Amino acid sequence: MTHAAVYVSTSDRGAALRGLRLMVGERDEAWTAPDLPTAAPDAPLPELERAAADWLRTRLAADKRTKDRIASMVVDGIGSMFAWSDIPQGVNAATVAESIRRVGSAPSDPMAGDSDHTSPLASAPELELPEGLTLEPLDDPSAEQDAVHRVAIGATPDLATRLLLDRLDAMGISTASVMSIWQAVGLAWNSPSTQATAPASADIVDAPSSASTLAAVVIDAPGRRLLWTWTRNCKTLACGSCRLARDGSAPSWVFSRLCAEWLAWSSQLGISPARITVVQDQSLSATGQAEPAPKPAALLARHWPQCTVDAIELDDPMLATLARAADRLEGDPDPVAQSQHLRALTERPGRLHRSSRRWISLAMLASAVGLGLGAWQLSSAAADADAMAAEARTLWRDRAAAIDERALEPGVPDPILFLEELLAERRREVAPVARRRPVMTELESVSLVIGYDGVQLEELSFSQTAALIKLRVDTTQEYEDLNAALASIAGSEIREWRVSPQTAGDKIRANFTGLWGRIGPQDPSP
Repeated sequence: MTHAAVYVSTSDRGAALRGLRLMVGERDEAWTAPDLPTAAPDAPLPELERAAADWLRTRLAADKRTKDRIASMVVDGIGSMFAWSDIPQGVNAATVAESIRRVGSAPSDPMAGDSDHTSPLASAPELELPEGLTLEPLDDPSAEQDAVHRVAIGATPDLATRLLLDRLDAMGISTASVMSIWQAVGLAWNSPSTQATAPASADIVDAPSSASTLAAVVIDAPGRRLLWTWTRNCKTLACGSCRLARDGSAPSWVFSRLCAEWLAWSSQLGISPARITVVQDQSLSATGQAEPAPKPAALLARHWPQCTVDAIELDDPMLATLARAADRLEGDPDPVAQSQHLRALTERPGRLHRSSRRWISLAMLASAVGLGLGAWQLSSAAADADAMAAEARTLWRDRAAAIDERALEPGVPDPILFLEELLAERRREVAPVARRRPVMTELESVSLVIGYDGVQLEELSFSQTAALIKLRVDTTQEYEDLNAALASIAGSEIREWRVSPQTAGDKIRANFTGLWGRIGPQDPSP
């Protein structure tokens, strides 16, 4: 392990720091909270968190690899509570936590008939302190496929941890991941790779399947508690703890209570562990009536005989658990393993978040100022445009009145249309009358040209733009004579004849198109 891992011990149900444990490589250092006087009411942070952060900064600065970053922080979870609740499909973790915090129950499906169910977590006294408790489902509820499913929800008192994180952040020390001790136990021991890297003293039969529900039990003798967790594919499904005897031993009644708790969870979640890994102290013996006293793994195998129990004996189970969890986070790219953390603490806004929010606020303020200036300019431009429009209207009315005052009378619906009609009427009055085409004269002239034997007339028509003659002749000579005759008519106003001859059997079919010349104005004299 080349990165820093910190274990946070708390007291008073997570409200006060009791100690820290820092692990970097082979280094294992501990800090115990001193007896300090009560902080002043106006103190920015409690003195214990301040002293703990100063100690961590001093120890981290000794190694340049860890001087400004903690890879993982594990919270001991003292005072944590766990319960199950029915959650509809698509409800995210934030909605579940807020629902329990406000109304004491998770959101339920109206069709499930369980809308009056109240979560046991609603009785947690820490709920009265909004920032003193982290409420999160152990698994992502939105990833389920069923319409309504039951998941485990954890309530972790973490007020002291939040204050420590804020103090470290103010010192420029970031924390990559914050997890509960149960998530660390799952990462350390509930994975197929656990057996591959287990100590030589481990009693392991074979490797488990990645699709199995695995259970891990860690005996924390100095803390006088037994920690357990259920996982599948690195996802935490259920977890909890049991008290040990006063001397730190694990007598038979501890495992009786543990198995009773497992039966309750199994009946609610519909799952049970297929394999159990027990991590215990090498010197720990259970206090039973039979001699020699059986080890905790053997006792658990008696109380839960339906699955395989693997035993791993270590000098310091908690140290090994924390080290293996940190190594798993460093070396495993699996996104599921990387997501095993307390989201509210890991994603807690820090110094960088606040700095980015300040810059975003400044950018929004600058944008607002820019928009205000733009709006002022648009308003000024609109006022100028209104003034120009009023001036144009005044000028237009004056000119319209100079043309005809009737255009401005109240009874005229559209003065512009009135002036346009008046202009059109004046134009008609002064416009010259075009002279008509001399159709009859041209008809007489053309008839004299084509009216001889051998010419078969098919069509003769006149329009305001052209004259059309369709006829048939016997020989090419006759066609050429006709073309020359039409072009040489004296006094004709058809300026140009265009011809398109075609052969039609033993005849020649010719189409003559004559274009009129320009029409001059008609003589107004009678």
